[in-house]
Amino acid sequence: METYKKRIFKKDIPTEFDESTFNTINRIEENSNVIGLMHFRDGFVQLSTAPEAMTQTLTNKLPALTSAFQWSVGEIDILDELVAYRIVTNTIEIMAVANKEFTSCVVHKSSKRREKKS
Repeated sequence: METYKKRIFKKDIPTEFDESTFNTINRIEENSNVIGLMHFRDGFVQLSTAPEAMTQTLTNKLPALTSAFQWSVGEIDILDELVAYRIVTNTIEIMAVANKEFTSCVVHKSSKRREKKS
């Protein structure tokens, strides 16, 4: 799997993003632990700096997972909404923020490896 990040330019960002959002994206991307970030609107990817193989996988899985989490939180308490969630694996961590219209996430290297249980 390719491990390099895609570079983004102002022409690549969605039109609703302003200059400060573009600057924030660039600041996040400068972190050496960040593998990439993605932004979805209505379940479709609008921006991705993650490697292509990861982009394809997350494009297929993340919107459905976000919907499942949103539904589950609503079932637990109808007055609550999903704001953010975190997925941790042995090698990566995905931090996502979501609402009904969009999901944005940052994928970064896991800060520590989990210990295997014997």
